[in-house]
Amino acid sequence: MLSVRGVDVRRASVIFKLFDPCTHSRSLHSLPTSSKMVAAVPPTGVLVAAVCFMKENEDLDRDAIIAHTSRLAKSGISAILVQGDNGEAGLLSDEERIEVIRLTRKTLDEQGFSNIPVIAGASAPSVRGTIKLCTDASEAGAAFVLVLAPVAWPRKPTTEDAIESYSQVADASPAPLIIYNFPPVVGGLNLDSDDITRLAQHPNIVGVKLADGEMGKLHRLTSIFTPSQFGIYTSTVDCLTHGLLSGCSGAMAAFPNVTPKLVVRLYELFKAGQVKEAMELQTKLAWAEWNAVKIGKLSVLKAVLSYGGTTVRRPLKSIDRNDLAKSEHMKAIAEVIALELELA
Repeated sequence: MLSVRGVDVRRASVIFKLFDPCTHSRSLHSLPTSSKMVAAVPPTGVLVAAVCFMKENEDLDRDAIIAHTSRLAKSGISAILVQGDNGEAGLLSDEERIEVIRLTRKTLDEQGFSNIPVIAGASAPSVRGTIKLCTDASEAGAAFVLVLAPVAWPRKPTTEDAIESYSQVADASPAPLIIYNFPPVVGGLNLDSDDITRLAQHPNIVGVKLADGEMGKLHRLTSIFTPSQFGIYTSTVDCLTHGLLSGCSGAMAAFPNVTPKLVVRLYELFKAGQVKEAMELQTKLAWAEWNAVKIGKLSVLKAVLSYGGTTVRRPLKSIDRNDLAKSEHMKAIAEVIALELELA
């Protein structure tokens, strides 16, 4: 019996019928295969898309990165993502990317958190460039890489472009890939649940971060894959409980930079069967996250912390802590920070 990551096709016969070359133009057999063994799947729980601290002159603030990594690790999170879009990946040099990965991994190991994996963003417009970033990340200590569709834009990219490119990267990457489906930053390319299921056949593609806001897509995927077979993550905290109700692996999100313990608490409440309590906390976090976006999410995530500065690399805009304190949007954020401090 054919299986995909241990999933009996009988559980998903309708899905796989869609891939039949007689009924659909996208055949399963068109996906390149690899001789590698199936890679490990990322952990469940709260995976934090960490910010990257900068000094006022825009150099890396290594002391703040160490302090932040330590705080996150002690909060009960499951993994740290560096160089996501909130980690200013596109504004770092290749050498800085490597340094941040090494520093994060070293900090975790030295403080007794060798069990917490580092995930590194590794996206470039070309397949060649993406493979290099994946290789650099793996050699620097990343256990997984998060990859946007590696497609150039002389024309509007197609799904077939993305599937072919992802497969070529996965064949060559020493680190397992997590698909990053984020349509606004890849020319509007939006992988659907059929496309992702198809890519999940590849033994070196182990999960997906869904930054498309489509809960129906998430639900279809969780009806096929368990978290031990393929990681399926929300990209924000504001829909985490909804995703967990569908059976997703957790969240790979930025707001836990501010309240890591509180988001972990939400996850634990849900897993303990306390869904009502989880939903009540979800409401508070959803409003806080939304208000952070209203102000300017990236700089806010740095500004509310007691270590490091608020600097982001230009052309991104930094925010002054005094101005932030006066913002009408801070009320919802301050409420969840107070709850976070109660868990300390």
